[in-house]
Amino acid sequence: MVDQLNITISDWAIVAATLTSPIIAVIVTRLMDDRRSKRDRRWAIFETLMLTRRTPLSLDHVMALNRVEIEFADNQKR
Repeated sequence: MVDQLNITISDWAIVAATLTSPIIAVIVTRLMDDRRSKRDRRWAIFETLMLTRRTPLSLDHVMALNRVEIEFADNQKR
């Protein structure tokens, strides 16, 4: 019975890949979603500023200007 359980390194590699691949997939998906969300927030600010550029005292324009420093500061941790 014990002789029939010849487990090689490649068998262990397959088991390790099977167990870790879903975890890696979730991590990569989260990173991609975070990047997409950041891009979308930046694009929304740009759109708002372009739509309201003729009315600089509008509430939307002022709020977008206030968000610029927050969204475009890459060196700060949240």
